[in-house]
Amino acid sequence: MHPTQNPDPSDPTAGNNEGLVTVTEPMEGAFTIQMPGGWRNQAYLQREHDMNRIIASSVSPDGGTMIYLGDPRIPYFMEPNPYINPQLMAFNPSFRMQPYSPAEGFFQDYLRQFFGRVPGFRVTGTAESPEYQRILAEEARRSGHQTRSTSVCIAFEHNHKGQPMRCVLHGVTSTVGTAWHAELFTVSTTGSELDRHSGLALRMAASRRLNPAWAEAQRGLQAQRLAMGQQQIDHIHNMTQVQTQGHYQRMQGIQAFGQANTGMHEQRMAQSDAQHQAWTAQSNAQHQGWMEQQSRDDAMQQARVNAIREEHTVVDGSGDTYQVDSHHERYYVNQRDNTYIGTGDTTEVNDLRRTHGVDPDDFEEGKIVR
Repeated sequence: MHPTQNPDPSDPTAGNNEGLVTVTEPMEGAFTIQMPGGWRNQAYLQREHDMNRIIASSVSPDGGTMIYLGDPRIPYFMEPNPYINPQLMAFNPSFRMQPYSPAEGFFQDYLRQFFGRVPGFRVTGTAESPEYQRILAEEARRSGHQTRSTSVCIAFEHNHKGQPMRCVLHGVTSTVGTAWHAELFTVSTTGSELDRHSGLALRMAASRRLNPAWAEAQRGLQAQRLAMGQQQIDHIHNMTQVQTQGHYQRMQGIQAFGQANTGMHEQRMAQSDAQHQAWTAQSNAQHQGWMEQQSRDDAMQQARVNAIREEHTVVDGSGDTYQVDSHHERYYVNQRDNTYIGTGDTTEVNDLRRTHGVDPDDFEEGKIVR
């Protein structure tokens, strides 16, 4: 595919022969999306605090073509601003403070991060993606937002299970005030109809519609969360003022009554410190529990992504993780070149010389992360 080609998703004759069917997000009925009938389709909502992102994937019946809309690994961003309260940012760690990045630079870095080590990876062309940019701008307008955005279309190739795979990424980075986010879809195929499948992906992206009743309920919940977050910040501020005022009064008492009251002052300070330490310990315990819950949620999220992409996450003895296909029971990783060998459950590392003709000393077994 030449990256300057942008199939028109509204044209049903533009090489898109697949009949589309309506798929409803299954857990909350949050949105609907048009997806190709007869393909393996999945659509779900990624929820992190008060942020929601539509994720969808579609795999052709022969497994040779894959379409992915969205990536749950991409955070939301806030441009550095001295007027942004850092405590409010701490309540939503899915945000990252980072200057706005135009789409071309952002998604070139994205491809290097997630595909740079894949065998045979190379970029074959770069251009803009005005049609996808228009789709996302219209989607934002329906939600009551005016955005400024840039777009990119990057064609690239890599090898998958020994087969050459042609791919394209369409990406947009959009700003609303000091906030900005990145949206994308990718199409990968072992066949020759990358342009036609890219047009199909554009039709899918253009068809996304939020359930109005669900969207209204989410706005109410978001307002409640913001109010609760501000109440917590106000409480911390008030506690600090009370402690500061009490300390000042104690110092005045020392000056007024002299050395005789020093012991009483030290006793009061010790009590205050003990109370403060207890309050701090409780806050730390609550924060630790919250962090552990986030870790569990991240693990569940990664498991869902792995299920969609038919992958496992494995970790070696050094703590490094790798994404591998999900068709084997055991995996042996060569840390020199980041390749791996998948085997059955009974194959040991010393068997690799006989079964695969390699030096088993070069390989270490990676454990599947469940």
